Amino acid sequence: MNTKSKDERLNEPFLHWCESCGCEELLTSDEAHDAGWDFPPQMGTWGVVSPRTCPKCPLRQTAWWAMAAEKRGFDELTPQELKALGRILDEVPPGTSNALNWVGSDDLG
Repeated sequence: MNTKSKDERLNEPFLHWCESCGCEELLTSDEAHDAGWDFPPQMGTWGVVSPRTCPKCPLRQTAWWAMAAEKRGFDELTPQELKALGRILDEVPPGTSNALNWVGSDDLG
């Protein structure tokens, strides 16, 4: 049983990953937001398709952009976009059971 509050869990570092360039960093939500990451919970919602990008990468290189702005369907997404989409849909907030946010992308197969 997790006795920490939601705010306490969000103040612990968790894995932030960029779907465009592949970089990963262990940051708290506040650190990531201050650095310019597009990542839940500051930007977007866990498990809902939205950009997952580092400060260096543009939104137009994301699965969200491909689907929302370019109106591409699943069968038109690149393998990299499909991998990001699958990873987003499998997300759970940090501090909850089975949180994949602690797992590096190399461990996901």
